Amino acid sequence: MASMSREQIEAMVNLATNGSLYRIDQRAKRGAELRQWGLNPQRPQPGSPLAADDAAFEHAYPEALSGGQGVTEESLFPMMSAAECLGAVETLVGHRQAGSLFAVPIMQLCRSAMETSARTIWILSQPERAERVERAFRVLVAQLEQQKRFLAIEERNMSAMSLARVMGPPDCQGDGTTVARY
Repeated sequence: MASMSREQIEAMVNLATNGSLYRIDQRAKRGAELRQWGLNPQRPQPGSPLAADDAAFEHAYPEALSGGQGVTEESLFPMMSAAECLGAVETLVGHRQAGSLFAVPIMQLCRSAMETSARTIWILSQPERAERVERAFRVLVAQLEQQKRFLAIEERNMSAMSLARVMGPPDCQGDGTTVARY
C-alpha cells in the first residue's frame, strides 16, 4: 500500500472529525489578525462608556495614579496578551502544516489567551459602572500585592547574597564537610 501524503492525511482527519483541522486553521488565522490589533490597540473614544468608566475610576481612586485610564488599562493589557498568544498559535499551526506538530504549546497558549481575556470579560461584563470601576480597582490592588511579595522575596535574596559576599566561601575540612565562620 502506498504511503499517503500529508495533504491526504489532513483531508482524512478533516473528514473524520467534521473539519476540525480546517476550523483550527481558520481560527489561527483570526488569531493572527487579532495580534495586529493587540500591537496597535485603540483607546476609548471620548464620550464612550469605557471613557466614562475611566473618569469614574479616576474620581473614585485618584491615588491609583491611573493616568485617567484605570478601567482601560486593567482591561486592555490582558486582551493584548491574549491577542499575542493567539498570534503565536497561528505561527505554530503553520508549523503543523509544514510537518511539525506543537500540540502542547498550542494548548498552553490557548489556555493563556482564555485566562487573560477572562479577566477583561470579568471587569467589563457588569452593566453597572460602579461595579466595573470596583473590579478594575480590585485587579490593580491584587497586582500591587503580588509585586509587593516579589519585592520582599527579592530583598531577602539580595540580603543573603550580600552576606555571602562578606563572609566568603565556607571553610572546607578536607572531608567534604564545611565549617561556618560565624
